Amino acid sequence: MLRRIINVTFLLVLAAGVAGSFLIAYWGDSVQKVNRTFISEKLPLSQRIGELRGVIADQERILYEYYSFTASRESFQSQRILNGKRLADIVEALVKDSISLEQVVELRSRLAELEELSSALSDTLSSKVVNWDVARAILSRVKPKVRQIEGVLSAISSANQQAVDSLGVKSQRGISNMVYSVIGFSILIFGLALFVAYYIRVINRQAFFDPSTGLPNQYSFHDELKAAFKHRRTGAIMMIVADREQEIFASIGAVKTADWQIQIARRLETAIGGTDEVLYRFASNAFVLVCWSSDLSDSQRRSAQLLQDTQQPLKVDGHELLSTLSIGAAFIDSNFGIDAADSANDLVQRAASACNQVRRAGGNGFAVYDEAMGRTADNALHLATDLQHAVENGELLLHYQPKVDTASGRLLGMEALVRWMHPKRGMISPMEFVPVAEDTGLIVSIGRWVLREACRQNAEWQRAGLRPVRVAVNLSARQFRSGDLLEEIDAALSDMSLPASSLELEITESMVMDDPEGVINLLGKIRDRGIHLSLDDFGTGHSSLAYLRRFPIDCVKIDRAFIKDTPGNTDDVVIAKTIVAMAKSLGLSTVAEGVETAEQLELLKSMGCDQIQGYFFSRPLPAIDFLAFYKANL
Repeated sequence: MLRRIINVTFLLVLAAGVAGSFLIAYWGDSVQKVNRTFISEKLPLSQRIGELRGVIADQERILYEYYSFTASRESFQSQRILNGKRLADIVEALVKDSISLEQVVELRSRLAELEELSSALSDTLSSKVVNWDVARAILSRVKPKVRQIEGVLSAISSANQQAVDSLGVKSQRGISNMVYSVIGFSILIFGLALFVAYYIRVINRQAFFDPSTGLPNQYSFHDELKAAFKHRRTGAIMMIVADREQEIFASIGAVKTADWQIQIARRLETAIGGTDEVLYRFASNAFVLVCWSSDLSDSQRRSAQLLQDTQQPLKVDGHELLSTLSIGAAFIDSNFGIDAADSANDLVQRAASACNQVRRAGGNGFAVYDEAMGRTADNALHLATDLQHAVENGELLLHYQPKVDTASGRLLGMEALVRWMHPKRGMISPMEFVPVAEDTGLIVSIGRWVLREACRQNAEWQRAGLRPVRVAVNLSARQFRSGDLLEEIDAALSDMSLPASSLELEITESMVMDDPEGVINLLGKIRDRGIHLSLDDFGTGHSSLAYLRRFPIDCVKIDRAFIKDTPGNTDDVVIAKTIVAMAKSLGLSTVAEGVETAEQLELLKSMGCDQIQGYFFSRPLPAIDFLAFYKANL
């Protein structure tokens, strides 16, 4: 948009410059035309009228001198002939000056009459016997005739003066228009200068500040760090990332997520207050806080305060969103590096590594960078690159963990768990690659493959004559909100020829609580297909019993966190017993995860838990080994 404004402005200024130049040239040419007309026509006409008046006055003078005999006849005749020639030349020139024809005719007529009087006076005074009465009568007619001629000349002069005045007005108008054009173009250039100055400021702000929050961005951060390195300042930078952005985005959409991010920024600004610390926005949900203290305890206190201040949910358009933070810190050494830009990047990477460690541990925490984190970050980067090719290269495989009836030990189903056989590193734990897959978005394609492979394998076992059991597949948050989950489920069941009743989908508590109404609608469509639904890791989140009653689920899975310390931990026993009782009251079955001892099994039997899953019966098995377990428990 800004580039378009600048381009349009440039074109307008260019067009205005061309138009201004044309106008200045046009008015300058009109002024030149006026000047040429005045110099070539009007000024010579005025000069000729003056000359004509001079000749006529001279003619009148010699007539009086001749009458008074102060001039001889010879000088009178000579001057008369000379004046006659001059008058003829001037009149001829006046004709060329384009004065009106009537004025030329009248002027010639009056000059001819004056010449007749001159001739008559000459003849009278040249007689042997001078008749002075006749001479006086002739001479008395000379002055009125001269006045008549002067009247004609005045009319010609007046017309010429009007023409000169008109040319003056035109010239003044042309000069004024030239001046106005120059002033207008100067104002335009001045306006352009203001425009350029304004947009330089706008561009500078866009380059160094986040438009949504007004916070300085990463470019401002690099400038600040350069100055810090130059003055050998010490301190710490803290990478702050708002947790669960992807889940919130999938739940409330892009616009409301952006509002949530702005509220996160405002909350951080309020928490920082009037300190000399500076908050920068690096990405949608990522911020960097620069603290000018190299004391670890100061960074810990600041992070603890930020974590405490963000415990309360934020309200965004009617949604209450838990907005915890993951914070990683790295310390600024005054001798960190020679290249300020590289040093700043290294600091950000270190803080990001510490922050990522917190996020992998579940978020809502603080960590300080150490060298081991750097190696972990490098490993994660290489792992993400290799993971992109894992599906297409056939490196992924499924292990199956049995789910058995608590009372009889009979096989009721199995949970499909993804594994990765790396071509160089061998078997990689899901604890290592699944978080990377979630961070990079690869979890969607991996989840799609797991769904199809689990359906294929179960259908194959059923076609081999084995007793039908359900295969449970875990859905990731991204996969659950991908928008085409129903189509993927239908395609997997159809392509693999597996009955919908032989598929179970497991969703986590956090996934269903972000957008309960939307989840209820989606789960209803899944269940209408005959697919079994389980709520995994129940009790670890913030489930509401009121919502749980509305969810169209069939089974609640008790998280291993409440099983592993039983029967010794009485609190966990009470929690497990409560979950079983609650599920039964809602008509839901229960599955206990992580059962590893006979004592745990007996305890769960006494509670009335329906199914058991754990190492007491079997660890997750490759397909060929699970097949043997399957056949042995028909």
